Amino acid sequence: QPLKLHFGKSFKQYDNEFGILSWIIKADLSDLVTYMQKHYPTGVPAVISENIRTLVSKPHKEGDVTYQILQTYTKTPEEFWFSHNGITMICHKIMQLDGNHIQLIHPNIINGAQTVMALREATKVHTKGNVLIRIYEIEGGPKTKELIKNIIYRTNRQTAIGWHNLRALEPSQLKVSRYFFNMGVY
Repeated sequence: QPLKLHFGKSFKQYDNEFGILSWIIKADLSDLVTYMQKHYPTGVPAVISENIRTLVSKPHKEGDVTYQILQTYTKTPEEFWFSHNGITMICHKIMQLDGNHIQLIHPNIINGAQTVMALREATKVHTKGNVLIRIYEIEGGPKTKELIKNIIYRTNRQTAIGWHNLRALEPSQLKVSRYFFNMGVY
């Protein structure tokens, strides 16, 4: 299904070597939530068929990442932009409908399936909330296909951190770290 997105800010660039038009947009989350609920209310949707993950877990356990994605959207959608790394998509064609609307023909989410699958579970579509989306319009040559495989691999390899990891940013921890660094010990 084609995907229509409304966006606030955007950046686009064409790469001659790979034959890829890249758009980076600050998209309205409501468009993604509505799209998922309307076109793919159950099952594994075609829009994530190129993704190596679908849903890591159902959004029901409090400490779970999927649960936290849904809770951020449900309780503080205006914070989603600041709390999320974004979504990466490929498509066959990006059509600009007007100044702040685009339509993606044959969209496929290659990173962010867990996010859209969690958002699909929302009981209310909020008008507030944005998400960073990188979109690549691909021509499909052999060089491009290899690049897309690499993008899928690379964007799905982030290392998760726990809340306890944030202790490293506390002033006392930074002081200890600087002391040992100055002593030649890491």
